[in-house]
Amino acid sequence: AGCRRRGGTRGGEEAARNQIRVLQFPPVEACRNRRLLLHSLGDRKSGWGMGSMVHALAAALSIAVREQRTLVLPEDDQWWYAPEECRPKGFGCYFEALSSCSERDSRNIVLSSALMGGAQQARSEDLLFIPAAFRARGLLWWRAHLLAAIWHPRAHLLQHVSQRRAALGWPAPPPPGPPGSSAPPPPAVVAMHVRRGDKGGGGRAGRLVVDMPSYLAALDEVRLLAGARHVYVAGDDAETVAEVVAAARARGMVAMVDEEESRTATDNSAIMLLSHKVNITRYAFDAVTNVELLSSGTHLIGTFGSHLSRLAHEVALARNASRAPPVTLDVLWFANP
Repeated sequence: AGCRRRGGTRGGEEAARNQIRVLQFPPVEACRNRRLLLHSLGDRKSGWGMGSMVHALAAALSIAVREQRTLVLPEDDQWWYAPEECRPKGFGCYFEALSSCSERDSRNIVLSSALMGGAQQARSEDLLFIPAAFRARGLLWWRAHLLAAIWHPRAHLLQHVSQRRAALGWPAPPPPGPPGSSAPPPPAVVAMHVRRGDKGGGGRAGRLVVDMPSYLAALDEVRLLAGARHVYVAGDDAETVAEVVAAARARGMVAMVDEEESRTATDNSAIMLLSHKVNITRYAFDAVTNVELLSSGTHLIGTFGSHLSRLAHEVALARNASRAPPVTLDVLWFANP
């Protein structure tokens, strides 16, 4: 389902955001005995990545809207992305509060797992749910507005993203035009997410592997059409990222890549995480930075079989970012979970 642009879109956006805001942020006194939906992001045994967990949270929020329950997270949530000593715990370690209510405010609680068939799953009717008032706008539009309510990195994390953007040499936006003129377009930046390292192990994920010539052909097409000189490269495999960077520079492009990123590792997998071979805080910072920078590009190239590529596209839509339609090299956008 696509994001349909019709007359009155701005009003529809405000209505959707207000509906979610009223549900999630009632006056504190109204939280007492409120109907709640409790969702856990998963403990340290899960090994699920940032993208899949945020998508599961978006699915839970959609169900909360349907059931008219305020979505809350466990106060003792053992989300493996957040170290034990972090305060607030779990999701609040990196993101702004999801609600003004908490699980201790009420006993009228339903677990999201009871409605979703598991922490990272959802039934078709849940995945496809769109409030009647917004159904004509499509599922992607609705999911982007759910992300607009969820994806709010805390100030210290946004400062880290800003520092990384500056260190990469991200091109600055043009100065504003004279009063009354339209804003000049941002400089063309290709944001490229290359997902190959942990997609090559066979099974369900392995079927979605895209070869390097396909990535480079997409880069050639976009850079020529857009006149782009800059490309930001993120991935899950240091060797693959280096190959893309070399190819981009051979084409005369300025390739921006974070050489110190912990996520760009040969063994980016649940096994690596569960064996404590990474600094979890840094890993989380890198994941959020990836999404922020990928969503900042004017032209996204990726694979929508990857949660991170889809999440970057959805965050950009949530922020009404000015960008070209994304290039996905495996499947069209879909909701999962």
